Amino acid sequence: MQTKKRYHGFTLIELMIVITIIAILTIIAYPSYQSFVRMTHLEQARSDLLLSAQHLERYYSQNHTFSGFKNADLVSDKSKNFFSIEIVDGTLNADSYNLTAKPKTSSGEDRYLVYESTGNMLICSGADKCEAF
Repeated sequence: MQTKKRYHGFTLIELMIVITIIAILTIIAYPSYQSFVRMTHLEQARSDLLLSAQHLERYYSQNHTFSGFKNADLVSDKSKNFFSIEIVDGTLNADSYNLTAKPKTSSGEDRYLVYESTGNMLICSGADKCEAF
């Protein structure tokens, strides 16, 4: 009498269904992940802008002017790989300043941040499109 051998495992159809489900989940999740990463980089730049503003305010309390503060003294610890923190040209006066966090070309970000000495933080996506951040 012959006994039937039973094979244990998965069929090709079952494997293809699992691969399809994984691909669909990846397609849905990846853009959300990328958005989260970009927002994290912006928050890191925001943190560095605020630390740089503190350095500027400390300089002002010691010298009674913002004039003479150097870009080299700005903080870019967390965001240095993705943004460059700078004083906006022509805005460093005796009693005011504007800082900017511009994205580096390798970051894939097209938005930049502006911090004004009045305490306003703006996120800009173009020359004229800025909103509070």
